[in-house]
Amino acid sequence: MISTPSFAQLLSAFLRKRWPAVLATALGTACGVDDALIGAEDAAYAGATGSSGSLPSSGGGSEPMAAGGKASGNGAGTAGRSANAEGSSGADGTIEEVAGALDGRLMQFACANANSPVDDCDALGYAVDGVVHPCSEGKSEMVLDHPIAGAAGTRFRLTLHFYGIMEPKNYGDAAVREAAPGAPDRDGGVPTSWATAPAGAGAPINSYDSYELRVHDAAGVETARHYLNASPNEGHWTLLIDYEKTIEVEAGGFVRLRRFDNNCRLMKNCGATGMAPCESKARTVELSAAQPPAPEGAFPAGFEQPDLNQSASHAGQWWMVDVTAVAPL
Repeated sequence: MISTPSFAQLLSAFLRKRWPAVLATALGTACGVDDALIGAEDAAYAGATGSSGSLPSSGGGSEPMAAGGKASGNGAGTAGRSANAEGSSGADGTIEEVAGALDGRLMQFACANANSPVDDCDALGYAVDGVVHPCSEGKSEMVLDHPIAGAAGTRFRLTLHFYGIMEPKNYGDAAVREAAPGAPDRDGGVPTSWATAPAGAGAPINSYDSYELRVHDAAGVETARHYLNASPNEGHWTLLIDYEKTIEVEAGGFVRLRRFDNNCRLMKNCGATGMAPCESKARTVELSAAQPPAPEGAFPAGFEQPDLNQSASHAGQWWMVDVTAVAPL
């Protein structure tokens, strides 16, 4: 039988997402919720569900919205966030304090024009924080570093929910894929397209774009490398990204998000099989649980699914990161 989280757990999660532990505890006490009770109920819940003790999410990944149609940044699904998405925080800081700009990071990779009658297009480059960074010499490389705050020597476990539309890429034998030996689910289910490789590992450079997450310690040394769109097969189709993973980070270090486009051309958001016309196949991803929400409004400062800056016939790719929990190790 699946247990339901108590009022104590829900209130604790809400408080700790938004305030440091000391203030959260004081507010919880004022509301009649003490840490001992919360700890006991968390343990009981974990025993009943087999979880690691964090509050449950609403399920194993949101369902994609119907193809076609247009949505604002948040999508038009169920309102609110799951209990886990409301967020826990470590005793040494809230999600906002530890992860900073990584939480809610949105990256858009749009088509440059509406000239292509097929299922790929000329790439515009990438757009972050309302600024478009165009392709240069036929390539586009995005590198975004996100510092991890906290007392020196402190390590954290970050839980990240990834959303997006991405073309597939084969990262070679160095990458250990979750879906191996098969292929990932193309519609946001399991197995996902997540893969892990040794720090510093290389990847094949070809016409398919890489989506990477790299972890660096306080000395700036890379300690882990992950791929978001790993697939044994490459082709003119896209993956709907909607899954959650946990990584370990160090205060004073940083999380690097990297995307590399070797030919400044990308696969359109043309469904799980590709092949134009793409208008009815362009997919949107349910974002109602994301906190903070994706910005509303027009490209590049805002986010409109599935079009981005064009029509659904020429929709590009994108990537969003939502930090849902942080816990000290």
